[in-house]
Parts: sequence; C-alpha cells; structure tokens
Amino acid sequence: MNRITGLLNKIKSYKFLILIIILALGIRLGIIFGTCISTPYTGMLSHYLLSPYSGETALHGEGARNLVEGRGFVADENYVGIILGLQQGYKLIDLQDIPPPEEEHFSPIYQFTPGTSFLLAGTFWVFGEYRYIYLRVIQAIIDSFGCLLIFLIGRELFSKRIGLISAFLYSIWVPIAYLSTWVLHDALMPFITLLSLYFFIVAIRTGGNKFYILSAISVGIGCYFQPTIMLLPLIFGLVLFLHEFHRADLKKHVFKAIKVTVIMMAVLILFISPWVVRNYNILGTVTYAMRGPGLWVTIWEGFGEFGENPAGAALDDTITYEQAKSWGYEGKIFTPEYNDFFKPKVLDAIKEHPSWWLSLLARRIPSSLGYSSELGVYFCEFISAVLKSPFNIVLCRGLGAMFTITPILLSLFAVWIMRRRWKTLLLVALLPVYFSLVHIFFFSSSYKSIAPGTVGYIILSAVALDYIYGMIKGSREAKKLATPPN
Repeated sequence: MNRITGLLNKIKSYKFLILIIILALGIRLGIIFGTCISTPYTGMLSHYLLSPYSGETALHGEGARNLVEGRGFVADENYVGIILGLQQGYKLIDLQDIPPPEEEHFSPIYQFTPGTSFLLAGTFWVFGEYRYIYLRVIQAIIDSFGCLLIFLIGRELFSKRIGLISAFLYSIWVPIAYLSTWVLHDALMPFITLLSLYFFIVAIRTGGNKFYILSAISVGIGCYFQPTIMLLPLIFGLVLFLHEFHRADLKKHVFKAIKVTVIMMAVLILFISPWVVRNYNILGTVTYAMRGPGLWVTIWEGFGEFGENPAGAALDDTITYEQAKSWGYEGKIFTPEYNDFFKPKVLDAIKEHPSWWLSLLARRIPSSLGYSSELGVYFCEFISAVLKSPFNIVLCRGLGAMFTITPILLSLFAVWIMRRRWKTLLLVALLPVYFSLVHIFFFSSSYKSIAPGTVGYIILSAVALDYIYGMIKGSREAKKLATPPN
C-alpha cells in the first residue's frame, strides 16, 4: 500500500512533465498520420509525404531489407535505381510496393553509417512488412522522451520550473518534431545529443568517471547515425577544463581535463571500431563514414553554397560528378577514390583564393547559428498536402524564420541574464557552438544536421522566459535564477 501511495505521489509531483511528454508524442504522431496521404502519381496507396531526402531514405531502406533477408549490409544498385525512379518530389514509396529488378547486383554500403538501417530492419523483421510507418512511430516515441532529458538538464543546472519550460518548448519545437518523423540518419540526433549532454553534466556534478563513459557511449551511438557528432568529447573536455578552472590548481585541472578527454575518446573509438574494421576489410583503407559524398567532396560542394564562386563548385551531387568526369575521373561516385580525387581540388582552391574562403566561412555563420528557412519550404509541402491545396510559401518561410530568430533572440537575452554564471552558460552553449563550428567548415544550408545544436537554444529560451515571467509577476525571488542543489 505504501509503495502504491508513493508511486501516486511521484506521478502527481511530475504530472506536468507527463502531460508535456504526451503532448510531444501527440504532435509527432499528428505529423506522421497527417503525412500518410495516398496520391494518384503511381496508383499506390502506400505513398507517404516524408522529406526531401527520399534518396537517402531509399538507401537506408534497401540496406535494411537486405539485412532482414540475410545478405548483410548491402544495396542492390538496380533496386535503388527503381526506387528513385518511382519517387516524385517529397513522396516516398514503401519497399514492398516496388517491383524487384530483373537482375540483382549487390554491393556493400559504406557511404552511410548503419544506425537507421538497423533500426529499420528491426521493424521490418518484427512487423513482417517493408513499411516505413513503424520506424516513424518508434522514432516519434523516442524523441518525445527528449522532453524528459531536457527537463533533467534544466533541473540540474537551474530549477524544476526551468526544466519544465524547456520540456514544453521541446515538445512543440516544430524543427525537431518534424525531423523525428523522417526515416533518416538525423532523425534521432537531438535525442542522442541530449543524452550525451545529460550524462556529461551529471559527471561534472558527481565527479564519477562512469558518467563520462556513458556520455562517450551516447556519442558513439550517435556516430552510427550522424558522424558529425564524433568530435563532441573534445569540446566536452575543453568545457570541463574551463568549468573547473582555478589558477591555484591549474596543473591539476589541466591533467583532469586531458584524462577525461582521453577516456571519452578512447571509449568512443572502441565503440565505433567494428564499423571501421568492417569498412577496412571491404575497402582496404581506414574509413569511418563518408556520410554521402565524403569529406573532401562535401567541402568542395560547400564552396558552391552561395552560387557562383572562383572554384566553380556547385552544391549538387550530380553536377559535381559531371565535373569530376570532365577532369578525367573514371571511377564511381561516392567512393574513397572519388573523395580523394577532390582533396587537391579543395586545397588548391583555398590556397589560390584565401580571402574568398575566409569570407565564405563568415557568410555561413548566421545560418549555422540557427538554420535556414528551408524548414519553411519543407513544412509548406506538408501543410499543402494535409489541406489538399497550395499553401502560402511566404507564410511558411516566415514560420521557418520564426523558429530560427525567436530562440536566438531569447538566448541572447539569457546570455545577458547569466553573464555572471558563465560556467553554467558554457554547459548550455556548448552544443550550439559545436554544431555551428562543424557546419561553418562544410556548409550550413541544411537545418536537419544543425538541429541537435538547437537544444541549447531551447534551454536558454526557457531561462529567458522564466526571467520574463518573474518580471511580470514582480517578485524579486522569481527574478532570480534558481540555484541547483549541491
């Protein structure tokens, strides 16, 4: 009886958090079932409005199908071609609604890390259908619990109220909610990033190495989805040093920061080593994840992010491949050889036009700090399909811009509020800073890859809103930031 009473009291004390998680799930499921729309393009009823990255989803789906059928993590080039030929715009066809190719030609997949394909294969195997809907629902459920993680972070750093505000903002945050419904490697990255940050904060609070290890394992899990998170432990190590900096014990804190960083990177490398070894056995070279085109190709295409440029690059895979062939490249696209072909091209462009390259990095800063209003374009397609009529593209772009500008303005206000608590500020701001730095050196036009960093803006926005609420209430105590327990 006492246990039941205790459980009921605990539920009662966290009733708002439970309601917020339910709200988050309702929004995400609403997006999913609102996009399950039959279309007349192919006569197939299993057409889903999904995302503009249906090509990448097709490759994940093909890899998952072959995992279930015992072929390994491979793709049938002919089958992927059929999938891409049938897809139109933002529409995605389930695999079992696509006729098999006349000839089969399987080759190992190494261009993408296997996280999404393994999750997708699990749903194929459990439900016995090659449908994307099951993974979309599972991802929506997982991401809804991001509200719990961000609540715990907000409570740990500030107060229960700021934690609840953060959780509420996360629940209604359209960029992350919409992204979580895609069958794409970026879909779960906000949740995974929050998980790694939470363990890191607990490690700092408690001093326990096991939490640093759990944080590194979380980053390792993220690497199997989106490798851009790979260097996050280095930022964690730097923030740890700054957070515990004392001039009197400088050597001690330098040593501790280095030790923690080495431990986290060692755990991370060990965690991703099976994938590295697998790729080495296939390619004969150490390749972690090319993430599509590859490092040097990505940088090259990024040169064309803003249109005309002295390098003559274009932010387009097809155009880039045609360029490579015109320069004498005779191999396949998205291979290590293809990536290596562009390395001297990139370095020569930087050497020949250094001022242009630096100005390019500077131009990326505004977009990388948030994300471009391409979200408005994607969401416009979604709303138009739901309403079955064209929707105002200007309004949609405005909504996308609102989700970009508003949190940044609130975050700047929060920085001013927290100016004397810079150590806590570091722990919150490290994610936006990290993901911004990463994309400044590649390209910043895709919000889906920058979205994990925006969880920092959510927490800062909660701090600002809590302060504004206190000002409105006129209570001195409400104006003060709560101090977390020792």
